[in-house]
Amino acid sequence: MVETSKQFYINIEDKPYWNPTKPYDQQSRDAKQFMVEEAKKLKKGLNINGVKIHPWLYWHVNFWNMMVDKKVEGNPLPISVPEVAHLRDNEWLLQQSLIRSEELNKGIIGFGARRLGKELADYEPVITPKGEIPIGEIKVGDIAFGRDGKETIVTHVFPQGVKPIFRMYLLDGRYIDSGLDHQWTVITDKGERTYTTRELLGKKLSYNHKKSGKSYPFKLPECKPVQFPKKEFIIPPYLLGILLGDGKLGGGVPQFSSKDGEVNKYIQECLSDEYVISTDINSKKSIGYDCSFYIKYIGNDKYKKDPKGHNPISREIKRLGLDGDFSKKFIPDEYKYASVEQRMELLRGLLDSDGSVNSEGCIEFSVKNERLANDVSWLCRSLGIRCQQGYENLGWIEKEFPGGKVRNIYSEKWRVYIRTDLDVFKLERKRQRIKNRNRTSAVSIERIEYIGDHSATCIMVDNDDHLFLTKDFIVTHNSGFISSFTAFNATTIYGGE
Repeated sequence: MVETSKQFYINIEDKPYWNPTKPYDQQSRDAKQFMVEEAKKLKKGLNINGVKIHPWLYWHVNFWNMMVDKKVEGNPLPISVPEVAHLRDNEWLLQQSLIRSEELNKGIIGFGARRLGKELADYEPVITPKGEIPIGEIKVGDIAFGRDGKETIVTHVFPQGVKPIFRMYLLDGRYIDSGLDHQWTVITDKGERTYTTRELLGKKLSYNHKKSGKSYPFKLPECKPVQFPKKEFIIPPYLLGILLGDGKLGGGVPQFSSKDGEVNKYIQECLSDEYVISTDINSKKSIGYDCSFYIKYIGNDKYKKDPKGHNPISREIKRLGLDGDFSKKFIPDEYKYASVEQRMELLRGLLDSDGSVNSEGCIEFSVKNERLANDVSWLCRSLGIRCQQGYENLGWIEKEFPGGKVRNIYSEKWRVYIRTDLDVFKLERKRQRIKNRNRTSAVSIERIEYIGDHSATCIMVDNDDHLFLTKDFIVTHNSGFISSFTAFNATTIYGGE
């Protein structure tokens, strides 16, 4: 193996003694000649059995001490000890970048902390245009998204091996699993700072107050709306939101419930003149007022498009897998990964149907379907909107409907509490209640706990702030290069002989 070569300084036996207290001209002749040969290796590199060793890599393995985590039995926190560096994928990848940049006569810029790894557990996803991909499966050239919501290219992937993994819990219910040396850009009362998980573990993450409860000094920033590409849809996003919120999807004709003629107007506006909205006459008989409506297809060429003349929207509902049990509604992936405006229209449909806003501007989406609640939270976060989920189970209760009729219903709800001043409603009566929000868009770090050991990976992306989006659109830091590269330049360029 290259690392065990006798040409490496660390493997050379019977090295001439070099007195560290004396200058070069006062060393012995053998010592001076020996160090001159080492200096040549640091200047030109060397070749070991056909393998090129860059001058930096020779420096890194032979002369650079780094802090290495050593696991201690019974203690989840490893102890850091100084040790010479080893040849791993990280070092070889940096050497390749250095050699390539020199061949092209270009510079290379390295970013990073002195510690080597910025690692997420391999199962944690990275947000990509194709969906969520576990970071352990990410490859160089894959597209991720930055804090600004724009695409960024993965330029390096660094497997870190098995590491102690710590779970960071956020105040809104999200969590993310990472290693001790993973970096986080956090917002404090003094502005943005970058800390590792290890450093955050050593800080006080919450303070108790007699009157106001707890305060949390460290927060993660929210992302900007993620710019997925625009899609072509048969069912307009606003209409799909209405159908998911208050619609019946399993019949031959799409049906939705609404007390607002305004909703009918917006639905008709997003449909072509091949569709008409008609009233379900049975709804008035059973409830006491018109609240149920059909979307009928009246296109002249309906039988050309489908021999049975089926409603194109109904066909699309079936293709999307939404024609089953109403309690299992969900947002299809192709709508989740649509453009910003398309996703905003989808959210408006969901909130116009199953959303509410009180006089203080607090917005809530309430549904009997946990998966749909999770999807709405995902949708909000993809748009840079803060939200938090809750659950309520009241069992069987009596509910009075308009017209005075009372029914026994089973009350189980998942709620999504939404905090934004964006235009997330179309209905005027709801839009008027939205309040301006002046606070920084960030979420507090609640606590960090050790959860076990797992393989981890860090990646590098090519955007300016070195941030990318992971699970639930949590903003996290990418990997950096090694500080020994800086030390190598400082020593060999400015350090003389």
